[in-house]
Parts: sequence; structure tokens; C-alpha cells
Amino acid sequence: MMDHKVSLVKCGDYEFERLKHSIDKSLSLLGGIKRYIRKGSKVLIKPNLLSARKPEENVTTHPLFVKAVIAIAREAGGIVFLGDSPSGLVNDSKLKKIHGVTGMEEVCRQTQTRIISFEEDLISYENKSGRVYRNFTMSGKLRDFDVIISLPKMKTHNFTLLTGAIKNNYGFIPGLRKAELHIIMKSSELFSEMLLDVVQTIKPSLIITDAVVSMEGAGGPDSGNSCNTGLIISGTNAGAVDFIMARIMGYNDPLKVPTNKAAVKRGVLTPEKIEVLGERLEDVIVKDFKRISSISFDRIPGFLKDWAKHILSPKPVIVYSTCTKCGSCVEICPVKTIIREEDNTPVIEYNKCIRCFCCKETCPSSAINIRRMWLLKLLRIGK
Repeated sequence: MMDHKVSLVKCGDYEFERLKHSIDKSLSLLGGIKRYIRKGSKVLIKPNLLSARKPEENVTTHPLFVKAVIAIAREAGGIVFLGDSPSGLVNDSKLKKIHGVTGMEEVCRQTQTRIISFEEDLISYENKSGRVYRNFTMSGKLRDFDVIISLPKMKTHNFTLLTGAIKNNYGFIPGLRKAELHIIMKSSELFSEMLLDVVQTIKPSLIITDAVVSMEGAGGPDSGNSCNTGLIISGTNAGAVDFIMARIMGYNDPLKVPTNKAAVKRGVLTPEKIEVLGERLEDVIVKDFKRISSISFDRIPGFLKDWAKHILSPKPVIVYSTCTKCGSCVEICPVKTIIREEDNTPVIEYNKCIRCFCCKETCPSSAINIRRMWLLKLLRIGK
């Protein structure tokens, strides 16, 4: 976690050979893939497989991006596996659908890569240095790997502002246990601290970010707009990677992103020590990238802050014209604030809603939007 080198390499599309060459170049700037993988190393590739969405929707790590990393790891002598745990209740049927729709099943078939489930052989992992959470229930299979390579997708996120290297580790937490942690970590600050605890427990060896086509706008991480950012962002320090990612998104102060702030507070990220390799950062910042702004309640008296956060914070809103009444939002809600009426229509009881937006992330019909009050414009923090 303490290496602050971040490599930036341009890559304009998902043409396989160009993609593989660009990823290889990004890793060469960090010392080359053989610095991380030796012959016979067991390697776990961990993409972002949020839900069953097609590659062109840019919700998940692109399958050709994954295929290129598998090829590079194999060439270094690695024995490669692939795995992730999506949101919601996870079973074999759901995993198969997600792997099929996202293109992972075909990639693994072509490359003869075994897919593993993070829902099996659950054990307790202790992290004695954890700040807010010290015991995570995760698959014991994770202990079998010599190298873990995280492949996040660069996207906006309504709860943590962006989802990248740090947030991608939440996929190691199995199924509905993610929702249980949301109950405990209700604020984005606490949630971000918990994510850092996951990172320090898993200790991914390498991060290679799919920022070839990213997701921007208030719909992130599941229904935002695609943005051709044309980049591969690699490193070993999740905080450093996300700090640079925030700058590329246009944040003048990346510490407005709660996961970045938590990383600095913890001492695993020192912004002044970040060394950018490859492309100059100033040359790849996307000036018109549509971010999700953070909100400051500093101007509100202390005794009113809790009330203000509840009333003014963005909230999920069901779009009934596209809702299929599938019940996924009811199933995933960690505080059970979404109920079903007699005809199975979901209804959100906002008095209990913690604004975690799990419902939005898992809705297969993109039938949940985020509503922001006009008054929030007065409370937005500067860029």
C-alpha cells in the first residue's frame, strides 16, 4: 500500500492487441508484470462485476480488458483464476447470468480460466489494525492466492463520489453481507473507513484500472453516461490510484472524495509522495467530466445537522414507468426501508432510508434515480 507510483497510459478503445500492449506498457512503468508474478504463482483476477450488464453499458470491467490481463499474467507464468461477488443475494444462477451477460464466461472459456465463487467456504479474516471493522467474513479461497490483481472500472458513485481501486475491494465481501455492513457504516465517512479495512485485510498486489471508457454523471455506478477517457491507470497503492483518478475526473481537491480522505487520515496515502509515470497528469484530465459533487453541512448549526442530512441528502426515487416489480430493491435494502404493496409495487419509506443507494446499484431495469433538492446547490463543496 505504501508505494505511491501510478502509471498513466493512453488506450483509445478495446481492440485486443492494442489493449494488451497498453496494459503491458502501464505495468512496465511499475517494474513489469514479473515483479509481481513468478512462474507457478496462483493469480486471482478481480474485476468489477456489479450486476448483469452488457460490456457496452460500461457498468462492469470490459471483458477484453480482463482477457488482456489474463494473457499477460499467463505469459509471466501465473496460474490464473477469476472471481467477484456482485451486490444482492448471490446464488449459482445469478452468478452464471452475470458472467454470461458481462462477457466473463466467454473470456474464461476462451482462455481456459476457472471462475471461483466468493460465496463458498466462508471464514473470518481478522485485521488487528482495522479502524472501524476488524473481522470480515469472506471466502477462505482467497488465502490460496499468491497474487491478487484488482481490475476496477472508473465510475462515479452516489455514495462515495467515485468507485475505483478502494471501492472495488468491496466485491470480496460475499452477497448480502455487503448490505449488513451498510447498516453499521451508515455515513460515507464510516463506510470509506471500512473499505480501507477491507483493503488492508486483502492487500491486493496490483491494480489495473479500466478507464478506457468510464462512467460519468449522477447515474453512477450503474446508470450514468459513458465517457471516452482513453486511459489505463495502474499502481499498487489503492489510495494513490484513486487520488489520481479523482484528478482525472476534474476534482481540484481529491480529498473531497471520502475514500481518499480516509486513506490520508490512516496514513496509507501521502498525496505529496505520488509519482505519476507515463502520461503527464495535466494532459489527461477530462475537463468536462460530469462529477458527483460532495455536500458540506458546515454552515448548519450542530443541533440541526442530523435533521439537515436526512432532509437534504440526495435520495433514491423509484421510476414506476420502468419498474418491473422484480423485488431486487426490497431484497437488497440493508435497513428494510423498501416495502411491497399488495400488487408487489415497491415503496420507499424515507424515514429509515440511509442513502446507501444499494437499491439503485442492483436494479436490473435502472428504474431508480437519484433526486437532489435545489437547496443543495448552496451547500456544495468546491471542485
